[in-house]
Amino acid sequence: MKFNSHLNHVVRKEMGTFDECKRRLHMCERTISFDEVLFNGFKDSLVAEDFMYYSDDGELKRRLADLHGVNPENIFVGAGSDSVLNTIFDVFVSPGSDVLMPEAHFPMYDVYLQQNQGNKLTFKYEFNNYQLHLNTSVQNTNNLSLIILGNPNSPVGDVVSLDKLENLTTFGVPLVLDQAYGEFGKTEVPIEWINRGVIFVNSFSKSWGAAGCRVGYCIANREIIGLMNKLKRMFEISNVSKKFALFLLNNKPMVDDYVNQIVYERELLKRRFNLVQYGNWIHVPQHKYSYLTDKWEVKQDASLPHVFGSFLRITIFPGLNGQL
Repeated sequence: MKFNSHLNHVVRKEMGTFDECKRRLHMCERTISFDEVLFNGFKDSLVAEDFMYYSDDGELKRRLADLHGVNPENIFVGAGSDSVLNTIFDVFVSPGSDVLMPEAHFPMYDVYLQQNQGNKLTFKYEFNNYQLHLNTSVQNTNNLSLIILGNPNSPVGDVVSLDKLENLTTFGVPLVLDQAYGEFGKTEVPIEWINRGVIFVNSFSKSWGAAGCRVGYCIANREIIGLMNKLKRMFEISNVSKKFALFLLNNKPMVDDYVNQIVYERELLKRRFNLVQYGNWIHVPQHKYSYLTDKWEVKQDASLPHVFGSFLRITIFPGLNGQL
């Protein structure tokens, strides 16, 4: 059987199964239900045509553009932020080109890189309570095609202020800021950075609470969005997913209330465990809290760069501090 030989070098781990009897706290999903009255109203809005017809994402782009103070031409919508990131790699990374990222990063960056036969360059971490310090002295940058980092960064959970990233906009390549957890870290999307070739990637899966809908988007200048549209699938998202994203935009106070609850709980945990953390999860020593795996579905054997030992990664929910 013939296939692209470079796929032999692509390493991708399967997510595996989970125990439906346990509370799901291993994927940083929303941890509490939506307002019942509002959610029932959304369900009542669904019609047969939502399932019969292909989707048009024009209205969603317009609403997202209004939210961020940009034009719809600055918005690209995809089937989850992972699909958006994959498209970015497909556009900018070619065989043999270099991509710069932190040494601790979302594992799918490696997959997208391998799919496009690129080379990885990494930032080094220096830790002070898990705080990230960027070292931007990069060797042999003539072949650099992309710079990417999570903000807040996964798995560490730290936020880097934009002023500390200023020099990363001077390399002449797109800078991708993956803000899947951005609402929890109060990150920004300044228009002047968009005009400088920065791509802000956002997700409806985390703070918006719609992981099952698979909706993500990015904000960038028209040239970048135009290039991404050349590789866009015919119909990125379903009508039901689009409707739910619009439902959340129409009920943003409900979303903000959830984010505020998680941030409040996170601040309690930060003080207790002496952490610098801006996501919606916490790492706790696995040897001390292993009993939690009997009742919760949590990520086990997690590691942090330059920190000894294995950790449990637990999605934060209101009241978590009182149960640890």
